[in-house]
Order: sequence, then C-alpha cells, then structure tokens
Amino acid sequence: MSIFGKKSSTFPTDFDLEPEQEIPAAAQPAPAPAPAATPAPARQVSAARAPRYTIDQAIKLVSSLKGHNVSARVIASIMKQTLESVNIHFKDIIDDARLKESAINTETSRRDEMIKELSRKVEALQSEKIDYQKELERTVYVREFLQQALGEVAAAETAEAPAQQPAVAAGKSAARATPATPNVA
Repeated sequence: MSIFGKKSSTFPTDFDLEPEQEIPAAAQPAPAPAPAATPAPARQVSAARAPRYTIDQAIKLVSSLKGHNVSARVIASIMKQTLESVNIHFKDIIDDARLKESAINTETSRRDEMIKELSRKVEALQSEKIDYQKELERTVYVREFLQQALGEVAAAETAEAPAQQPAVAAGKSAARATPATPNVA
C-alpha cells in the first residue's frame, strides 16, 4: 500500500478486516521472542551502578529545608525515604561525611603547623628589626657626635685662620695645600 496512492489489496490491514476474518499467515508478523526468565529487580541497583550522593549535597538539602519550620526528625525521615527509594543509603552519606571530616581535620592540622612556622618567622623578623633599630640608634649617635665634633673643629679652625693668614700672605702656599689633621688620640 502506498501512502498517497490506492490501497494494495495484497495484504489486508486491521481496519480492512471484518470481525470474523483472519489475517493470512504470510501477513502476520513473526512472534516476538519470549523474554528471558530473569526476575525483574525491585529497585535494586548494583553498588557499582548506585548513584553517588555526597555529604555536600546532603548539606545543601538540609540547609534548604531548615528554613521551613520543619523538625529535624521530619527532615531526616523524608530524606531517608526519598534517597533510599533511589538506592542511596544514609550509611553511604555518613561514610562520606566521615571521610570529609578526616580530610578537613588533616587540612586544619596542616594550617596549624603553617601558622606555627610563620609565627616563628615573624618572631625572628621582629628580633632582627629590634637589632636593626639598636644599630640605627648607635649609628645616628656616632654620626651626630662626629658632626658635632667636626663642627667644633671647623669653628676652631675658623677662629685660628685669621691668626695664620699673615703667614699665608707671606708666601707659604704649601700650608694651604696640606689640610690640617685633627689630633685624634
């Protein structure tokens, strides 16, 4: 039979048959093979194929339900029934929570050790800073001492210079070329 053309009378169709007519054997479809005798699993999924529901997902779910003035017991009951209906067990979520707790405790301990190490470094740097500040105080003191001493020496030389000028005017240019050395004893 063509889709838009005339009916082919070779093979009758269901709507062409009278109630008492039968379909010829050549036109009947082959019988479907009988299904294998395996029992249909009633909501059982192998552990390898079970959906994974993590503690993080449970945390989000519980957090979203807490704001609805529903008791924790009701929330837990609803979650348990719902999740177990898709082969997700509270035990698996609790095991995942324990693994996460262990990982968090490990990371917290690592951070504590890092903080201790950084604290030791901070203490060492503070000690070095104090040493630098003491060295700065000594340096400033000695520099100011030397500047004051140099100022006193310069003032003394200035006071002595007018007395020596007649000798310089007399032609002692060699005295000008050699600077006077202070008496350091």
